[in-house]
Amino acid sequence: MEFQGRKGQSALEYLHTYAWAILAVLVVGIVLWQFGAFGPHSGVNTASGFAKVKVLDPSIRYSPGTSTALDFMIMNSGGIRMRNLRSAATSGDCERVWIGGSYTNPDITNEQECNAKTFCYWDSEDGGMCICEKITYLNPGDTASPVSVFCNPLDRGESFVVHLLFEYRERVGKDYITHQDTGVLRGIVE
Repeated sequence: MEFQGRKGQSALEYLHTYAWAILAVLVVGIVLWQFGAFGPHSGVNTASGFAKVKVLDPSIRYSPGTSTALDFMIMNSGGIRMRNLRSAATSGDCERVWIGGSYTNPDITNEQECNAKTFCYWDSEDGGMCICEKITYLNPGDTASPVSVFCNPLDRGESFVVHLLFEYRERVGKDYITHQDTGVLRGIVE
């Protein structure tokens, strides 16, 4: 009977000794999980802050040494038809990010008025003209690939940050309501 007690005591001492190590590993694992270390694309290019316009993380690419560097895909996850959808880079490593193509706005004839508009920029070549983003529609679940222009020509391995604004209109009855969705793209130039 005394022999049985020693085995039990050894097992209890073993569990007591190693339980602290197991507990420490669990705590570190939970902390890393909370910081997103085990998530998809962890430590690489990510999008955060967007509510209805979802940026698909695996699609985010920033190419080195070019001014049209940023490529990514968005998806309408709002469950509504997004009308007049436009995008803009509000700060960071890109000055302009557009969903649709662009067009020349003949109604705006000076640089100050053009640059005051979020979705336009002044092109000083050929006598100057105001270039604006075309309006795009996006149905629920549809995807689009925005076009980026005027990005910083970063080198491979450098980090980038681009703050984005998406603006769209939703039809409610006979009226339209304008919504804005903002977020940030972060990552490393590939």
